[in-house]
Amino acid sequence: MIIIWLIKIVSEILIIFIPLLLSISIDNKDSFLYIIINFAHIHSIYFIYLLVFIFIIRYIVEYKFKNYKKKNDKLLEAIKVYRSFVSSPIDNLLKDIFRVLKMNEKDRLSVFLYSNSLSKFFSVGRYSTSNKFNKVGRYVIENEKEYVFKVLNDETEEHYKKAPEVKNSFFRRDKRTMESKSMYGVPIFNEDKSIKIGVLICQSMKEKAYRNKEYRRQIQNEAKKIENLLKEMKIDPNYIKSGNMPPKGF
Repeated sequence: MIIIWLIKIVSEILIIFIPLLLSISIDNKDSFLYIIINFAHIHSIYFIYLLVFIFIIRYIVEYKFKNYKKKNDKLLEAIKVYRSFVSSPIDNLLKDIFRVLKMNEKDRLSVFLYSNSLSKFFSVGRYSTSNKFNKVGRYVIENEKEYVFKVLNDETEEHYKKAPEVKNSFFRRDKRTMESKSMYGVPIFNEDKSIKIGVLICQSMKEKAYRNKEYRRQIQNEAKKIENLLKEMKIDPNYIKSGNMPPKGF
């Protein structure tokens, strides 16, 4: 994707620069610019060939880019549909948990399941009374520096103190739908409680929303309902084999 954008940017510059270079005339023969322009005029035919070549390359790149985008959109739509089959019961349960925890439009609950074979988290559930926060921005998380991995790997409950504020910068490619002030995650275990298969993530626009120990314990108890539901649905992300890699970009 980056290479495609670079080709488009370079072609834009050359498409403007080459005709401009061939149209300029300078009388000052001592000028360095005169030498460049004079060279361009003498070899103008090669610059014209180059310009035609750039137009052809640009057409091929744009054609491939459009096809790539169409395929990408279709795959994303398929992922949304298949995710909805799995997520509906989880979303409904999150709605009940949301109410039990007395959360409001400044809060959000999300469930991510972890695949050991792929070393990735997959979004399978989300609920907030805010339509904006309820949207799913990312279906796959693979950056091990992210908070979901801290929850998965930290043996103590102190990880909530390390939870960063979520902020979108100008250069950030994966824009977050919620720039939360506080986060607290609870691990979700498999049927025999031996393996962590996911996390429940609580987010809030309020600062230090999870500093109360009793409230955190309440969230932990509610997370067990998700474990029971996954058991009933017979969902285990570790059934995913490493050969079934999701498309790049998801």
